[in-house]
Amino acid sequence: MLFKNISILADDFTVRHGQYVGVRGDQIAYVGQAAPAEDFGEIYEGRGKLLMPGLVNAHSHAPMTLLRGYGENLSLQRWLNERIFPFEDKLSDAAVAPATRLAIAEMLRFGTVSFTDMYFFSQTMADAILETGIKCNLSRGLTVFDDSYYEQTAAYRDNLRLLDEWHGANNGRLLADLCIHGEYTSTPKVVEAVAAQAKARGARMHIHL
Repeated sequence: MLFKNISILADDFTVRHGQYVGVRGDQIAYVGQAAPAEDFGEIYEGRGKLLMPGLVNAHSHAPMTLLRGYGENLSLQRWLNERIFPFEDKLSDAAVAPATRLAIAEMLRFGTVSFTDMYFFSQTMADAILETGIKCNLSRGLTVFDDSYYEQTAAYRDNLRLLDEWHGANNGRLLADLCIHGEYTSTPKVVEAVAAQAKARGARMHIHL
């Protein structure tokens, strides 16, 4: 496809008007003021339109579209312990799948092409991400309030599968991160174990601060 007479937001955040942008497959192959010699097929008249890089959502819990507005105006601890954690205990794959697709649809509608997510139900979320084609850094939320070892948690098993089966899937659109929900919801022993795994696997970390 060839975008013709379109304004673009350049990498230095300047706006350039009257540009041509040629797309071949899933790659931008040409950007310039003059029409390219190559035939890019379908032509899109872009006069009065702005073409810009996609937005990136650096922190999300996509399935929590189900909880939007639930427990408003409560303090953090009351919100978590009285509303969110009890609700999440009742979630299932059947609920998480459409909730994730809804969140992705909303992001794509408003120009967000990549998101970093921390939640549960990793396989269900990975399926929705791969189905829609959006980019995602996916991590499995981890909370530990007792003296458990990280290797005994469901999160550890999910993280192994994320790293082994889904990291780099769909031409690198899906990446696996490791995650600690927060310093107030994990023990130092677990934090140290997850950090060691991240270092050993070359993985990124996702955490609430």
